[in-house]
Amino acid sequence: MEYHVGLESNGSEGHMISSTQTQPTATLWHRVDPRYRTYMRLKQVIVLFIGLIALALAYWRSFIPSPTVAIALLALFLVVFAWFYGVLAHRRYQRTRYSMREWDINLQKGYLFWSQQSMSFNRIQHLVVNQGPLQRLFGLTSLSVYSAGTHGSDIRIPGLRSQDAQNLKETILARINAEPQEPDDAD
Repeated sequence: MEYHVGLESNGSEGHMISSTQTQPTATLWHRVDPRYRTYMRLKQVIVLFIGLIALALAYWRSFIPSPTVAIALLALFLVVFAWFYGVLAHRRYQRTRYSMREWDINLQKGYLFWSQQSMSFNRIQHLVVNQGPLQRLFGLTSLSVYSAGTHGSDIRIPGLRSQDAQNLKETILARINAEPQEPDDAD
């Protein structure tokens, strides 16, 4: 995947979307891989399984006073899970996107709590490509972009194909290295 500045594209396989702004050029937004949605759903199934085990243990150990309360908790748990599985994973996937402009990288994410983060290339300390076992199963990785000196302002782009994450990392490193360096004060 190539990264362009100021071009609009619908892209292939629905991975890229464009957003026109009031600026003279549009920002090209890239969607994360569609497998990210399935990855999030599988994570939620694992949470459901752990929650059901905890609910069964609580009932078995008599922490839940009656079968009626246990059934009500189970129903509530399943309704919340169905919403997370059916709605939230899809919406989070749709709203997770990133862009790279000439001077910075941007990330938009979230459904209930939406956020947009930007980091200029001159603030980047280092880049890390992460991949856990579940991500490896889907061929996905995350790219973490760490800033210099400020805690909590890091950017983590989830749901990238492994090759796309490596390409994005290399592109960012090339942009960082292309910036003019400050002269040494040793005279």
